[in-house]
Amino acid sequence: MTSRRVKSTVALVVDISSISLLDDAHATYYGRDAFFQGNGLPDATIAALVYYEETAVSTMGYSGHTLAARTEFDNVTDAVINFRKATSSEINTAPLRILMKTGGNSRDLYWYGHTTNYDINGNELGTVDAQYYAWSKVDLLLNHDKMEYKGLNSNQRRRVAVHEMGHVMSMKHQPIGYSHLASVMQDDSYESWSLTSVDIVNLQYMY
Repeated sequence: MTSRRVKSTVALVVDISSISLLDDAHATYYGRDAFFQGNGLPDATIAALVYYEETAVSTMGYSGHTLAARTEFDNVTDAVINFRKATSSEINTAPLRILMKTGGNSRDLYWYGHTTNYDINGNELGTVDAQYYAWSKVDLLLNHDKMEYKGLNSNQRRRVAVHEMGHVMSMKHQPIGYSHLASVMQDDSYESWSLTSVDIVNLQYMY
């Protein structure tokens, strides 16, 4: 927590310099502004992020997409982000679970991917509260029925996985439109298919 309080000061400097050097481009979120206020999972957890991926992810054809997402974040230089697959004894305690959403009303939900966050006591947080409280674990859900219904291609499904992994890292949505730089964290936008320089700089700042 101390390191992140220090980082808040750095973020202010970055934002001010962005205003003077990049004119309108400063509207893109940088530094602390690019992340949920509650910081999400602890730094130590992100540095050795144990994940469990249910069998349905593979059987429904998404394991390549989730592997690509983990690899992108793993490969960010100067950021301590590492993934490790849960052992059989860690399945129930893994801080990241990658799950499939299918059946029922899945097709009618508004989201292709979603994260469900849990507070330090293991209680599920609502969408708003998840932005302001620290997490103990996260479920990353991929909505197969919705993606099938809307006809998303392989690249688009991969982007959903990368975008949702960004939320696992506590990254919030980036704004879309004129003067905003491309980011995989832009919602419902395909200007970028993977992490961009904006995303990488922010991850290097936080981790």
